[in-house]
Amino acid sequence: MEFLKDIYFFREILLPVIDIFVVYYLVYRVYLIIAETRAIAALKGIILIVAVTLAANFLGLETLGWLLERFLGVAAIALIVLFQPELRRVLMKVGQGGLLTMYMDDRRDYLKDVNESVEFMAQRRMGALIVFERGVGLKNYVETGTPLDAAVSFELLISLFSKESPLHDGAVIIQHKRISAAGCYLPLTQRRDIRKEYGTRHRAAIGLSEETDAAILVVSEETGEISLAVDGKIRSDIRQEKLTETLIKVLGEREKPRKKKK
Repeated sequence: MEFLKDIYFFREILLPVIDIFVVYYLVYRVYLIIAETRAIAALKGIILIVAVTLAANFLGLETLGWLLERFLGVAAIALIVLFQPELRRVLMKVGQGGLLTMYMDDRRDYLKDVNESVEFMAQRRMGALIVFERGVGLKNYVETGTPLDAAVSFELLISLFSKESPLHDGAVIIQHKRISAAGCYLPLTQRRDIRKEYGTRHRAAIGLSEETDAAILVVSEETGEISLAVDGKIRSDIRQEKLTETLIKVLGEREKPRKKKK
């Protein structure tokens, strides 16, 4: 009897819970990939239309429901045609790294580009202000700058913060491992107990960290010093060789396991 009870518990209770969890996890991972592309706007539109269609059918609005159902059928085909690059990208990621690890691997790669660019700018005393979105959205600050929606790369970061760039005085905001915007304006801290040698970039970094949970990297134009502002506090003892490790800890990343030498 105990054996039969165990089978019943597994099939009727535990298995459905596992099934729901797995589906939720897969949908969540796919969403993280789509969120990095222009397809996210279309996806939100489809969800809205589906919701309106269900509401129309529930309220008995047959004509409106019929029209929306026909529109969804056409829209599904149109989306496949319009977003072929995005679909190809998702399938390539699944094939290369697996659905469970592809997102984290990409994030580690982008931190490497950030590290190299910050090291380059620090050695040449190029001022820089790089913001990493965490839990709190930074849409209001993204809208103050020039939208880019570009992959993070060493070359792009260097070009954005070079003195010849019209965007070099503002901040670069990174969301979901992509540069959302550059030349963004950040709120300045009103504190008076910070170091006198801190300039506008440092004050802006502290100010944003006071209002959000973002992590902000600063490269001093005067000294080449690397600082990191988080939770209203700023550290100015960030060593270049420890920068990636520090960012991994602050952003909640996991470091890639090193391959053993044969």
